Amino acid sequence: MLLAGFFAELVLQKKGMDALLRDRIKRILWPFLIGIFLFMPMFMLVTNDTWPGAYTNIFDGVSMLERIKSYLLWGAFTERDVFNEYNFWHFWFIYFLLFFFASPNIQGADEVAWTDVAIDRGVTVWSRSRLDRMLPELRAKGQIHGELFHVMAVILDNERSPEWVPNCTESREIKRLDARTTWVYSVTDSPWPVSDRDTVVKVVAEEIELDQEYRVVMQAQPDLLPLVEGRVRIPYSKIYFLLKRAGANTIQIEYGLDVDPGGVLPKWMVRRTARNTLIETIIALETQVAQTRDQYQFEIKALTEEFQ
Repeated sequence: MLLAGFFAELVLQKKGMDALLRDRIKRILWPFLIGIFLFMPMFMLVTNDTWPGAYTNIFDGVSMLERIKSYLLWGAFTERDVFNEYNFWHFWFIYFLLFFFASPNIQGADEVAWTDVAIDRGVTVWSRSRLDRMLPELRAKGQIHGELFHVMAVILDNERSPEWVPNCTESREIKRLDARTTWVYSVTDSPWPVSDRDTVVKVVAEEIELDQEYRVVMQAQPDLLPLVEGRVRIPYSKIYFLLKRAGANTIQIEYGLDVDPGGVLPKWMVRRTARNTLIETIIALETQVAQTRDQYQFEIKALTEEFQ
């Protein structure tokens, strides 16, 4: 049981719940059903004809279908003492495994409520567990001082992301459609001995409410560039910044993070790092906005015209 749980955790972290269920169906359910419905009837037929009385005394006068049903259901629906004749004790583990791996999928991975997990320097972080991800979904809320399109311009300035995004060591634009839509390659530094992570994302700025609320969404497109040796490509990520005016020169910001970092990593380390990263990102963004107050006039004008 310990080995089954250990390897199930690795598969879940690396490939997700759907892949885990498919794997367990292939490795446990199908062999079990084949054994019950194919090999057991053959076994019963052979023992009936070859060793009369050796295995049939409790099933004398019982049809083959009833024998199979009794065997499959541990004799639950027969008055005959099946357990004394056949050894079923090893089957409890198979039933348990099938139920265990199926039950999370029945419950649903997205039904878990958000819970607050941290409050630091005016930033609150919420978490929602995902059974198909190593990391829970995370979101953080806070307020920063600055003009809305200035904040957006800083977020969209991918070349300067290493100046303020925690652990970001490289960021470059690889494609641009317009002022709202770009594709970006970036690298995140990881502590030794963990390999650095890189990601390719499509960045889209969109309007929620005219002149009041805007969102920047970053969606992973991992196959857009070839893999880089020594780095682990993040297979899935969806990040967003939701910006809403909250008063004179004040922006309410929500930062959401849903990511699969790829590879096999200690869950405790990844969760702690991600939670702290949300807080540090919002604090660092406000600092970057303050330090670049007069440096984004062209970008602010372009965004204003784009969304008017």
